[in-house]
Amino acid sequence: MAEAATPERAPEPERAPDPRADPGERVSLREAAAVALALLVVHLVLFLELSPLPHSDLQGYVEPAYHLAKEGTLRAPGSQYVDLTYQLRAYFILPGFSLMLGTWLWTFGMGVRSLLAFTHVVHATYLGALWFVARNRLGATRIVASLLVISAFPRFNHGRPDVAALLFGTLGWLAAPRKDELGRSFLSGLFLGAAVLVSLPFGASSAAVVGLDVLVRPRERWRPRIAAALVLAGTAVLVVLATTAAVLAAQGHPELAFQQLPVHARLRGGQLNTLPDLRATYAIVFGIVPLALTLLPAAFLLTRFRDPTERPLLTAARIYVGGFLVWFAINRGPLVFGNHFTFLGRPALHGALLSSPRRGWRIAGAVLLVPFTLLSFYHDKDTFLALANGTIVKGYEDVASMRLDPAAVVAVDSMYLPLLYRDEKTICYESMWENYWESYRDATSPAALALLPEERRKGPVLPSTIVVSSITLDRLDVPDPRVWELASGEMPIERATILGKSVRFPARPLAVHVYVRKPQR
Repeated sequence: MAEAATPERAPEPERAPDPRADPGERVSLREAAAVALALLVVHLVLFLELSPLPHSDLQGYVEPAYHLAKEGTLRAPGSQYVDLTYQLRAYFILPGFSLMLGTWLWTFGMGVRSLLAFTHVVHATYLGALWFVARNRLGATRIVASLLVISAFPRFNHGRPDVAALLFGTLGWLAAPRKDELGRSFLSGLFLGAAVLVSLPFGASSAAVVGLDVLVRPRERWRPRIAAALVLAGTAVLVVLATTAAVLAAQGHPELAFQQLPVHARLRGGQLNTLPDLRATYAIVFGIVPLALTLLPAAFLLTRFRDPTERPLLTAARIYVGGFLVWFAINRGPLVFGNHFTFLGRPALHGALLSSPRRGWRIAGAVLLVPFTLLSFYHDKDTFLALANGTIVKGYEDVASMRLDPAAVVAVDSMYLPLLYRDEKTICYESMWENYWESYRDATSPAALALLPEERRKGPVLPSTIVVSSITLDRLDVPDPRVWELASGEMPIERATILGKSVRFPARPLAVHVYVRKPQR
């Protein structure tokens, strides 16, 4: 008797590989060495030219790290024009960056080259880690990984914690689990906790990106990814709380911390969490336009795709939008004004588009990434303009040869701080322009103010001399002519020329300008 014929099943349609569900291509030792060599050469050339110039916030972050390295206390007497209590202790930010930079300064000392070397080491390591994320986590080709690293290159933020937090966030992404690996979740949580400790907005947004990558990446079961996300988040929170508590316990004056942290969060946090005027040219060019190149395609992808073959794009869109909302909730002003160029979720979005199996999405990814990268380079053009003029080394040599009156209290800007800083004899010039001390004093309890010596409760010290660079004067304008008179330097400031055209950048950005206080009548 003949057997009954069995109907054949129709073959299942092939699905495009999901780079997030797969470990991705392993980076060979030769490729890793080539990337490391390229980064080393580029950063070494910039370092030898003393580029980039410090950020205007260098004074606010370096001073407490310097005192931590020198005497074991976090304090910032030079920033007393922001808060008088900084003369005793400076708890205005989480302590991660001060611990990190303070360890470096304890080892190598404070100087122009020491601080610049720290910046370059962090920046180069971050870009190298980003390359590995693109190749191993995002499944990107070498060309796509190169484009993502180039697009992230311009942001150095020499003197701020931003890139250091991005470094830890990127390492946390590399360590994040792919399967049921709670050990890797714990390691990732350690890195992400460090990222938050170094910079709350950069760290929290990076932690959100990595957590969402673990949580929403396609898997067979929800339970393992929820467990991984909980271990990751719990470890990060524990690192932040335990480290902060340990630092506060070791510093003394813990009551100042419970004054400064909420006062700073309310006053400075309120300023940073206010949207700028979005009608201004700067906001349109560097805020609205580049954000449109990322937010609009991400929003479109969220509503468009349900096809499993396009799942990597949908996952990338979820990661981008979720992480962006976390950052926007706590730091919207700086985010819109330029920090979005270094948002860790952005490489995931552009990388997914450029790595799509469909040619149309790869073209769309290139069309979006190219103008975004050009705007990012232009936003940080000061670094490259100063490098093109070749006057940085000479400028620092002029400052190093200066001799200050040992008894004089001198205000210096962030450009000169590493060379001219003297404990209790230096006022940070940028903080004089902020001049928030009255509002901070009024928001601080009398008990906390009573910890200050009586003569220091009345107001900040008025310096007798100001030593400031051309680039700082160009950014902030000249000191009040009713109080200060120019003793040396050239005014007006000569403009640099690029390809025969004058640009709004000093020809000698580190040219020294000295102001002295006029006699009181």
